[in-house]
Amino acid sequence: MSQVTLWIASVCQPDPGYGGYGFVRIEGETRVGQAGGDRRTTGVKMALTGLVRALESLAETPAGALVT
Repeated sequence: MSQVTLWIASVCQPDPGYGGYGFVRIEGETRVGQAGGDRRTTGVKMALTGLVRALESLAETPAGALVT
């Protein structure tokens, strides 16, 4: 069984204001990440955007993989 670890971070300062997100996906020896942001956003939007992008990166992960 394959195991995948997702690390997600987000920030917005001030809230609302400038914000960003990032994630790292670790699958075996492979590490993939992405980051982005927006000038006019909220902390909640950045947190959810980071989560959605991280979950989208799982598209090619085998079914039944353990995701933490």
